[in-house]
Amino acid sequence: MTDRFENPAERLLRIINAGRKIKAQENCRKTWCSLLNVDEKDEALLLGRLGKTMALVREIAEELKALEGVNARSYLGWVPSVNSAFSRQNLNDTWQGFIKHIDDHTCNYLSNTADILAAHIPRKAWNIDTLRGISRSVNEVVEEISESELPQNVKIYMTSKLREIQIAIDEYEITGSGPIIEKVEAAFGHVVLDPEFRAAAKSYPAAEKFWAVIGKLAVLATLTLTTLQIPNEVRDYLPPAAHIDQEKPTDPSDENSG
Repeated sequence: MTDRFENPAERLLRIINAGRKIKAQENCRKTWCSLLNVDEKDEALLLGRLGKTMALVREIAEELKALEGVNARSYLGWVPSVNSAFSRQNLNDTWQGFIKHIDDHTCNYLSNTADILAAHIPRKAWNIDTLRGISRSVNEVVEEISESELPQNVKIYMTSKLREIQIAIDEYEITGSGPIIEKVEAAFGHVVLDPEFRAAAKSYPAAEKFWAVIGKLAVLATLTLTTLQIPNEVRDYLPPAAHIDQEKPTDPSDENSG
């Protein structure tokens, strides 16, 4: 599916289906670390990502309820089983404590939910390899900004914002593009509202690396037809490749359909 990571039901289904392939006698904590790409020693990150995975249930329900002409309750038959799995599991016990609550019917119902969301809210997934490349580049950019002559408050903002973006990218397969868009638009807003940041963003070479990261994400958003508001005040800071006409984006599938 083209919306594999933009559809919350697809994201949850992907995680659950991957979990069903793991032996029930494996340790529950270890299994979640594997599924959510977390170092087994990073308890805080594990619990955070697990919480975001659980939150997909609510996100799916909210999207369904917002659809006109759709009886949301008829597509939420899988919810009790999934909620039981999350609430009754013990991370220190076996994976059986979670996965025993999930059967073929649960996955079929969840798949139907994913299909109805896809039919009513067409979305395109971001290129996962490109996102991973951007995430890897953030460490180098943060180091360069930290060692630059940028004003201290600008350094702090840029490095912290880049770390937030990196986290949102690394959790894309759980949360979709929403958190990435939020972080990027926050950076845009900071340019508009903070004159000192606006001046520094153009006066120091290291700042260009910050905007290069932002620009790459802006291009991805536009290519996937994602709504990303780029204020006119911000366009001068972005690399030329990010200056794509947002009002009339081209859907590649439209060209093929002709």
